[in-house]
Amino acid sequence: MKKFLSVIIAIMMLVASFSVVSAEEGIKVTIDGKAQSYDVMPIIENGRTLVPMRAIFESLGADISWDDATKTVTGKKADISVSLQIGNTSAKVGDKEVTLDVPAKILEGRTLVPVRFISEALGCKVDWEDATKTVIINTSSDMTKPSVKALVSDFHRPVPTTFEKSNDLNDLYYFLEPDMSKNDVMYDKVKGQGEVVCTTEKFVKKFHVQGPEYGTAEVIDVEGQPFSKALKITCTSVPKNSASFIIKTAATPEKNPGDGVKKEDVMLLAFRARCVSGGSADGVGQIQVQVEHPTSYKKALFSKAQIPKEWTIIYMPITGVDNATSIGIRGGFYEQVIELGGIEIINMGEGFDVNTLPSTVAYDIGFKDGQQWRIDANKRIENIRK
Repeated sequence: MKKFLSVIIAIMMLVASFSVVSAEEGIKVTIDGKAQSYDVMPIIENGRTLVPMRAIFESLGADISWDDATKTVTGKKADISVSLQIGNTSAKVGDKEVTLDVPAKILEGRTLVPVRFISEALGCKVDWEDATKTVIINTSSDMTKPSVKALVSDFHRPVPTTFEKSNDLNDLYYFLEPDMSKNDVMYDKVKGQGEVVCTTEKFVKKFHVQGPEYGTAEVIDVEGQPFSKALKITCTSVPKNSASFIIKTAATPEKNPGDGVKKEDVMLLAFRARCVSGGSADGVGQIQVQVEHPTSYKKALFSKAQIPKEWTIIYMPITGVDNATSIGIRGGFYEQVIELGGIEIINMGEGFDVNTLPSTVAYDIGFKDGQQWRIDANKRIENIRK
């Protein structure tokens, strides 16, 4: 009988050796490169490393609470809440329930929790170095920020892909002025690959003003530019709705009048413009170009452009709507005088890669860092908080 019991005990010890690796085998934990030391060292159970509950939560900057009645531990960091119950493989991150491979457990009077789960739930990156039996935790990894892929298209506005929290109202993400230096190079590469279907001459040959009570439009002569005629748009009264003041041309983006356009056709609108007077407080004007279906008003292009005082070339890709042949310019955003010339619409054909076309992004200078309106607004907010 004693021999039988000895065999059973030996088998149990052998099985246990597969499920748990004790601290004697040197399991280490580092947080941001700093080695951690615990009164109960980490163990490995079923391939998962467990570490002392309080030590790991506090090392990662979380506040911890313990409910003895339910044997539940809760860690909170900023707006993240993590809850585990001893012996239960169900845990919660916020309101979301997740299933653990290994539950929290009590060993030598200390509660041990799965280190990877806790760390990743609190926004950290966790790696395992098998050679040194080390759990490597990085609190400042990209996992603390949204996993957003950077846009590689020049057709879109560059957007932030990493974010950090701050209580400082002035610590904002500013949209830096887009780099348009590549646009002219891109234009030179593609302009010969398509067919010019609209020019300044066609654009200004016949047009009408929708909402003449808000302004006028006329053809003028221009000197010192690669074009001799321009469309002068004068807004004398700003309408409540930008659709109330539109200059509509009889020109279309069709290769042949009456043929229409296909939604698969990729086109490029290029024009030069300047703000002669008026506009914003900084002397910057604004227009909005629309290319739409004449009856459904579904738009293939509906883009704004900021117009500075000096002649500037604007690029706008057009695509996606069958028979969008009606072209108009909305000019009623300010009391302003805008001149447009050098107008071209190039039909690149079907299947052309729109991302290879130049595109001008409208940029509001109010987005820039150090703008006085933002400084004043932040001061008012701080005063209200007090």
